[in-house]
Amino acid sequence: MYAYKETYLEYARKNLGDLFDYAVNVHKMKANDFWDIFAGSKLARALSCGEPKYTVGMSGSELFAELIYDTYRKRIDLKETKSFDRSREYWAGFALAFYQWRSGTSYAAIRRRGIMLSDIVDLYVLHEASDEKFVEVMTGRMDDKRKSDTLKRLRIYAGLTQKELSEVSGVSLRMIQLYEQGQNDLSKAQASVVLSLAKSLGTDIEELIIQD
Repeated sequence: MYAYKETYLEYARKNLGDLFDYAVNVHKMKANDFWDIFAGSKLARALSCGEPKYTVGMSGSELFAELIYDTYRKRIDLKETKSFDRSREYWAGFALAFYQWRSGTSYAAIRRRGIMLSDIVDLYVLHEASDEKFVEVMTGRMDDKRKSDTLKRLRIYAGLTQKELSEVSGVSLRMIQLYEQGQNDLSKAQASVVLSLAKSLGTDIEELIIQD
């Protein structure tokens, strides 16, 4: 089940690309700051559902103006834009809108998972790859973040810092950092490592490594 009718997909992709491009390259906002504003907004929810008013009825710059007003109750004058080659930020929005539509994952959920706009911009190396390849890579990133979230969540619940968990469990601080960052997969760690972490966190192995 896709997030909304495919009829609106190309409009949504172009508009999200234009929105990101306009915010970062015209209004000079930092990419991740803008992403934080956008991801949890009413506008993001509307685009997630493919609402025609936003996907077809407004331009990227108009979407930006509406978002700023809804967030700050501040009206802005739209700046003129020149026709340049599509920016990396445009591509990030264009690709991300496809992932959101294809996966049905809201922009807020993507942000909560710890994916930043700069992370998506860094995937520009995929700009000539297929849309499905981007979905595959994004799905992997989301899964990695989910796996790292579990260890971090249980550690915080136990009231331990990374250093304290290292000292209690005997697992090196660097390894714990790599697991929490999603750079190493805890489910593929040695059984003794997983067991030691689970005992130190007062949980069982299944809760630590089995994901939803």
